[in-house]
Amino acid sequence: MQLRILQVGDPRLRLKSAPITTATPTLQELARDMVQTMRAHDGVGLAAPQVGVNQRLVVVEVPEDMDAEELDWTQTQLLILLNPEVVELEDFREVREGCLSLPGYITYIERAHNITTHADTLDGHSVSIEAGGLLAQAIQHEVEHLDGVLIQDHVGGIRNLTRIPPPWVALPGDPEARSRRGAEEDQDAEEPTATD
Repeated sequence: MQLRILQVGDPRLRLKSAPITTATPTLQELARDMVQTMRAHDGVGLAAPQVGVNQRLVVVEVPEDMDAEELDWTQTQLLILLNPEVVELEDFREVREGCLSLPGYITYIERAHNITTHADTLDGHSVSIEAGGLLAQAIQHEVEHLDGVLIQDHVGGIRNLTRIPPPWVALPGDPEARSRRGAEEDQDAEEPTATD
């Protein structure tokens, strides 16, 4: 089931989320619904607070091969993380980023290109994940949501973000609407945009 994504301005996005002690069937269903919602909105991540649930749960999905000339969204790596914590950050770079709670806007912010994250899984295991590139960026973004931090906080407010057309809007010379999933990436894009 698709869930409603809260938009910037909703005070629930500013709450610090509670730790998860048990992966209940209700939580597992929430995780499935979050994955469906993230995919329906062409996101690479979604945090539980964005769907109105004040718990430390995130879902992240990026192409398996981020170094390929064309990103293949049919071959992805999906992570469902409970209580994620970024414990190491290295090699900071400026990256382009958006947010599903603030559609139609992007900004450039500093993110660690390589991170180590500790988290729990739905099956009760603790994991350590070393991530780089877009995966590292998406995890950092989602973990910030769990603490009530939004992308505009990095740049001094919404007025400092850049307005962009949504990816499904046809551009001049492109008669068909485009979607990230099931269509080629925009060849003019310099790098993928993390949109959670």
